[in-house]
Amino acid sequence: MTDRRLAEQVALVVGAGRGIGRAMALALAGAGAKVLVTARTRDEVEETAEFARGVALVGDAADPGHARAAVGRAIRLHGRLDLLVCAAGRLGAVGPLSLTDPAQWWRDVEVNLRSAMQFTREALPYMTERGQGRVVYLAGGGGPYLTAYGVAKQGLSFLARSVDEEVGKSGVRVFELFPGTVDTRLGRRFAESEEAKLWLPGLVASVTARRAGPEAAATAVVRLAAGELDHLAGGLVRADALDEG
Repeated sequence: MTDRRLAEQVALVVGAGRGIGRAMALALAGAGAKVLVTARTRDEVEETAEFARGVALVGDAADPGHARAAVGRAIRLHGRLDLLVCAAGRLGAVGPLSLTDPAQWWRDVEVNLRSAMQFTREALPYMTERGQGRVVYLAGGGGPYLTAYGVAKQGLSFLARSVDEEVGKSGVRVFELFPGTVDTRLGRRFAESEEAKLWLPGLVASVTARRAGPEAAATAVVRLAAGELDHLAGGLVRADALDEG
């Protein structure tokens, strides 16, 4: 349903080829926003863009050049960027730190955290100049045997709080959004891995039992874009608890 508050907005969704990122992009487009979407897999991101009547940008979220090019494309096409959603995710380094491949560990951090920093860094000058804009990061967990993912997600939490404090007076708002326990390909691939079955059997069982879709997260990002939740800027927004007040 079109929302007049989003009718002129321009949104860039990073990691929108599938899963939560795609659901968010489609919800934003359905509410009336002009949407640009990025992902590594060409056919997936182009399909999302087709459904969203938007623009597909193929590239690695962790590549600084891709962040610069994607934000620049939004500005050239529309002259503004109102919403940046950082939904790119990876969970490849599973197991004890002493047995973890350092390259896989750092790649998780790059995709989950570095990409968000880079896209934010590129987007903020345009947002602060106009005195408005919103940035959304996807929150997550972590813990023993998932140190890279946990470090990245904790880093996003600190990034959201810190950057919101930096730019809040300019009118820009930064949020950390927890999407809830959503059934995604990322989660399924994790649950099917031998490392996860060996080191985290309880979490595998939990992930396998998940059946929830991304609807709550998609609804939440539309509400964030519309400004309904600006009072929660700098903190954690739980998509699965919004209806509870």
